[in-house]
Amino acid sequence: MITVRFQYLTGIKRGLFRNARLAGSWNGWSDLPMQETTGEDGCPAFEATVVFDDAMAGREVRWGVRHDGPSGANQWGIATEDSFPHPVRPERIFILPPAGGHDSAQYRLTVSRFLGAQKLYKYGGEHIRFAVWAPNAQAVDVVFGKKDNGYIYDDGRGIDPSRPVIALHGIGGGIWASVPQPDFQSYVGCPTCTASAPCRALTGCARTSTPGGRSDAAPSIRRTRSTRPGTGIPALWTGASAAAW
Repeated sequence: MITVRFQYLTGIKRGLFRNARLAGSWNGWSDLPMQETTGEDGCPAFEATVVFDDAMAGREVRWGVRHDGPSGANQWGIATEDSFPHPVRPERIFILPPAGGHDSAQYRLTVSRFLGAQKLYKYGGEHIRFAVWAPNAQAVDVVFGKKDNGYIYDDGRGIDPSRPVIALHGIGGGIWASVPQPDFQSYVGCPTCTASAPCRALTGCARTSTPGGRSDAAPSIRRTRSTRPGTGIPALWTGASAAAW
């Protein structure tokens, strides 16, 4: 049998939604109650596990979530910008794994607590993960600037050699993410500034290797970085010029 865990990740600290139900093409879009849980970002999430017959291996299934929330009861939870006046209900598409396989299908209502430098609340302690959207990149690393200045030049000058380079890996959808890094607190001491005032102190940036073999960077972006308020953690920039995206 094929086992798939479907997850609806809100990415919102407040519990805005309740009574979430999974619906899919495999059962005529009938509702299946989802269990409320807490995502790795510390935000409310919902999940349900569905078992498929091995004969469905490799097939496409479509799914979505209904929930009750601020807009009322029984609302469709997959958001998009529909084309007026002919809106189309958005659905998620998932390809089932081979017979006997296990997999997961996720939908993130918002990526504000996923992309960038984000604190994780699992893995046995406080961790941090770096993630960027770079659909045309071939490789992505996170490097850190020196605390006395923070500026990193295109040729690599300014990188703090005492901090290791963190490699990101593709996880689908053009997103690159690092393995969760331990010791979140070790990043809190990075130079900070207020959200309203850009800061030149650069403590972490992502550099990408693009299909031309070059490492593209955007100095103008790097000169106007700021950290996330109250955390000391930089709001990670994507580190590639427009040509790389």
